[in-house]
Amino acid sequence: MLEDILFSVTDDVIVKTYSLEAGMLHFDLTCISSTAVCPHCGAVPSRVHSSYTRKPKDAAITGVMVCLHLTVRRFICDEETCTARTFTEQVPFLLA
Repeated sequence: MLEDILFSVTDDVIVKTYSLEAGMLHFDLTCISSTAVCPHCGAVPSRVHSSYTRKPKDAAITGVMVCLHLTVRRFICDEETCTARTFTEQVPFLLA
């Protein structure tokens, strides 16, 4: 399937839906990694704060415009000495 070809790079993201509208491919993606690591202190959180949808910049793949809608989670860092109370999970090949 199309999503297997485009998103086989990681097991941390699944394609919920995709469609072709007005010559643009739209993908609804969700992060499903079992853990995240705080980028500030390295702790593994046990609590999810919230989730929201990010829309990375549209890009072209073989001449077709692609629009990504990626649902990511915001975690609460449980480490008392950490300066970051919350952080968002990252998907390196999709987000910087």
